[in-house]
Amino acid sequence: MIGTLLTILLIVLIVMLFAPIIGWLIGAIFSILVFNLGAIILLVCKIIKKIIGE
Repeated sequence: MIGTLLTILLIVLIVMLFAPIIGWLIGAIFSILVFNLGAIILLVCKIIKKIIGE
């Protein structure tokens, strides 16, 4: 019983430690995608123009 409680506490601690890191990573990736959205759209337009042009 005590072992199970300790295991649960350990898992909770690990999750609490890693949740901010994972959240920060997701936030960073999302912000990079949002910031680069304009550049990505421009790149796609250039590629489409090249395909149509040739």
